[in-house]
Amino acid sequence: MAATTAGASVSDVYGRATQLGDTVTEEAYYNVARRLVHRGLIKPQPVDGITRYVMGADSDSQWLEEEDLVSMIDPDYPLVALPIWSESHRQINDIPEDVWAELRERLAAEMAPQLFARAIHSYSDDLHAQIRDLAHHGDESSREFATLKQEADNSRRLLERVTKFGLGLSAEAVRVPLSVDEAIKEMRAGGYIDSYVDAARLDEEISRRVAPEPFVVENLPPSPERPMMIAAVQKMLDSLGVPPEMIAFDIF
Repeated sequence: MAATTAGASVSDVYGRATQLGDTVTEEAYYNVARRLVHRGLIKPQPVDGITRYVMGADSDSQWLEEEDLVSMIDPDYPLVALPIWSESHRQINDIPEDVWAELRERLAAEMAPQLFARAIHSYSDDLHAQIRDLAHHGDESSREFATLKQEADNSRRLLERVTKFGLGLSAEAVRVPLSVDEAIKEMRAGGYIDSYVDAARLDEEISRRVAPEPFVVENLPPSPERPMMIAAVQKMLDSLGVPPEMIAFDIF
């Protein structure tokens, strides 16, 4: 439905799903939308006060997502993680240079404080949606619940690394649960129903930690105050094929 020109709202998708016999709540579809936005598979577009979603990245991509990699790792057999790491490393190395160049250009056009804020909101929304799904899951003894719980813990750790270890943000700005189990208990008890982020506090703290400049800036080394002296062992120069007449020394 998001592939159409007009896109689709969560209510549109929920209505169609109920016609096909789905019995989950509409809130579950909002959680799915948040997660797909976080992964870049769909993009939100506000239209007349209603958020509609259109296609984002190619959903047929063969790239492995983080949760796909996690699902392949059995904690009882950690050596299996080695070929998975090798595959993810290969995928990174296979990215063409022109893609990296375009990425640098795009990041150079993004202001760092706003980019950090959007990323933190996205990570937080993704974790919040995962915890909500777990809090309303019907069978905690199932393998599906265990898999979803592991994915949520990975999201929790990622949010913690960015907000606490990376930027040193306060708990008032971004609430990172101590564990997935605690987060589930809090949500079932009525805590943190809407979000883990205080948007105003987050913006204020980021403004004191991140320079108000583009995310990527040129950082050319300063020009030396005086000419530098270049010296090398003659055998090294001979091995490089440098003729003597090309060797210059600046005597201070």
